[in-house]
Amino acid sequence: MIEKIKKNIFPAAWPAIEPWRKFRWDRGPQGIRTGQINSSQALCIDVFGSIKMNAHADAIVDLIVSRLGLEPGGGSWQIEFEWVDPLNHLNLNERRRTQVDVVLRNQKYLIFAECKFTETDGGACSRPLPKQEFDGLSECNGDYDWQEDPIRYALFSHFGVSIKDAKCALSRAGIRYWDFIAEVLHIDPTRIFRPCPLNASLYQWARNLILCWRVATSSGLIPIVLIVFAHQPGLPMSDRIGSRAWKALVRSVRQDRILFRTVSYQKIIDVALELSIEKGWQDDSWTALHRWVDRKIATSQRLLRKRF
Repeated sequence: MIEKIKKNIFPAAWPAIEPWRKFRWDRGPQGIRTGQINSSQALCIDVFGSIKMNAHADAIVDLIVSRLGLEPGGGSWQIEFEWVDPLNHLNLNERRRTQVDVVLRNQKYLIFAECKFTETDGGACSRPLPKQEFDGLSECNGDYDWQEDPIRYALFSHFGVSIKDAKCALSRAGIRYWDFIAEVLHIDPTRIFRPCPLNASLYQWARNLILCWRVATSSGLIPIVLIVFAHQPGLPMSDRIGSRAWKALVRSVRQDRILFRTVSYQKIIDVALELSIEKGWQDDSWTALHRWVDRKIATSQRLLRKRF
């Protein structure tokens, strides 16, 4: 399996994820998916791993930051893949703690990069989904409104128990997204929403925004969330980012508190290549990486066409 993964990752990025056998690989029902040509994890490592291992990584990330409209600074950058908050800033009782594709940090900025490829959008909340182990019942009715847990109600209804104790199954479980959501989104948690605004792709973006804001502000850093995507008309995420719905999502973010931006893999490589040429570093790896990424995008797009 490791050899298959290696063949799908740009060689310059290999040292960025050592030791290979301990890395948090993306897994699906059939096992590790990182060896697949359309793996977003592999594409993420291709690009950010190449930056991490480059001798001029700090200058490259600084230029990316400046292209976001910010003033570079803060010294050397640390780049970490599949990051999980070791201090658990949200005190969450999550079944699976939020895992960020790439975290870039220095003494001034904290950047969470969520990397997409052939995905259609962000992940939705699983709480309204039917649970087979509970005869198809769900933990939530899909609204943000006072409600009982349908599973718990079914188990205890013969005792006459009906307690509408939470608007959200996440809150009932001690997961504190709604405690902080108003800090990063124009959403008032005291209101009623039918359906719940997190009962869609906003759920994943909200998780990243909230956690980034909490970790950054606790350390005195400026928080940034980047959605990194493969720019190609016809790829679902690329088309989604150009849509009216996405623009509405961006407007819902409190940009006075946290920067929320999109950037393509190709643009990131272009920035590195531009800087390399400007400085005369004689680095051909960025041109090679561009070809590598373009080939992956073209192949994955053909696979999508065959599927549909």
